[in-house]
Amino acid sequence: MQEIMTLLSFDGNDQPWAVISRGTAEMAEAKGDTMLQSLVKFEEWKDHAKEVGFVNALNDELYELHTPEHCNHMILSCTAENILERVVCVECGGPMEKFIMYRCCN
Repeated sequence: MQEIMTLLSFDGNDQPWAVISRGTAEMAEAKGDTMLQSLVKFEEWKDHAKEVGFVNALNDELYELHTPEHCNHMILSCTAENILERVVCVECGGPMEKFIMYRCCN
């Protein structure tokens, strides 16, 4: 469920995003520019990838690139009975405030 919430928050920001996985057990997800920046620097962390695996090393690199300044939001189609009580930010792990958002996309 956390992975789905992560993808929804990335998609809700109208920015590129990427997911790289190895089966269902290992997954790295990030905003597109952050993922690209990590992959461009692969030569710097390729030895670490040999030790822990590509996806785990990529996640470590993505964590290093994380900045405290970020903005994520989600647009969910929901009814009163299926609103989640607690949602955490996919970048910092802090609790997100709950709002109802309406959006018109022409």
